[in-house]
Amino acid sequence: MNLVALAAVVAALASPPQAVDTFYGATLGSSVAPMASGATPKPDVFTSDVGQIWTWRQESGGTAVTSRITTDDDGSIAMIDVLARGAAGPDVAAPVRGGARIGFGTTLARAADVVFGAPEFEGAGPFPDGIGQADFRGYRLDGDREAVLLFDGSGGPLREIFFGRRAALARAGLIPHEAPPDVFKAASLSRLGSADFATRAEGVAYVRVVVNADGGVAGATLFASSGDGDLDAVAIAIARGSTFVPASRNGAPVASVYFRREDFVQSASTPR
Repeated sequence: MNLVALAAVVAALASPPQAVDTFYGATLGSSVAPMASGATPKPDVFTSDVGQIWTWRQESGGTAVTSRITTDDDGSIAMIDVLARGAAGPDVAAPVRGGARIGFGTTLARAADVVFGAPEFEGAGPFPDGIGQADFRGYRLDGDREAVLLFDGSGGPLREIFFGRRAALARAGLIPHEAPPDVFKAASLSRLGSADFATRAEGVAYVRVVVNADGGVAGATLFASSGDGDLDAVAIAIARGSTFVPASRNGAPVASVYFRREDFVQSASTPR
C-alpha cells in the first residue's frame, strides 16, 4: 500500500460515521404530523422543557418498545428516542450508512463501537425512565448529529438509543457540552375549554396552541386531523377557550407553543 492510499485509510478511520437522517421510521427535520395522524395507536404528546415529545408504546412477545420523538415548536423532528425492554428486543438499522443492524437486549458496547467508531464520551447514570442504571456512550456523527446509546449498567446489553441534532441532545442533558445557558420551563394547561358538538364521529386530533406570556391563547391551529372536519373544529374551539400557566425563561414569563391531543369517543350521553 502506498503512502497516499494509507493516508486515505487513516482519514477514513478518523472521520465520524456518515449518518442517515431516518431512524426507526422518523426523519430528522420532517414534520411529525403524518406520523401522528396515520399511526395506530395514536401517540401521546407532551409539551416539555426540551420540546414537544410524541410517544408511542407497543408490547409484543414479552418485549415492550417505547419510541419518543422530540420536535421543535413547528412540529419538525429534532430527536428520536427508542427504548426496548425484555430479554431481546427488535433488531434495528443503526442511523449510519451501510445498513449495520444493532439489537436491543443483545448488542454490547464493543459491538456498537464497531458500527459507530470510538465514542466521543462515556458516562453512567440512571435511565431516563428511572428503571435501573445505565452506561452511556455518545458517538459524534457527521454534521450536527449524534447518537447516544444506553446499555444496562456493568457491561450489559443495549436498551435505548437517542439520535438527533446535537443541540436537541444537549438541551435534554444527554451530551455533556453545548448546554444552553438559559433555563426554560414549558407552559402547562391551567383551565380546559369546552365546546358542544353533535356528531357520531370518533377520532383523535392534535392542535398547536400559541400561548401568550400572560397564559392566554394567541391562536390555535389544527396540526394533525382526526379525519372528521367537525371534530377538528371542536378541537380548535376547545384549545382557544383554554388558559395556561405561561412558559418562563430564567424565571420571566414568555410566549411559547403548546401541543395538545384531543380524543373524541362516543358515550351514551353524547348529543346526536
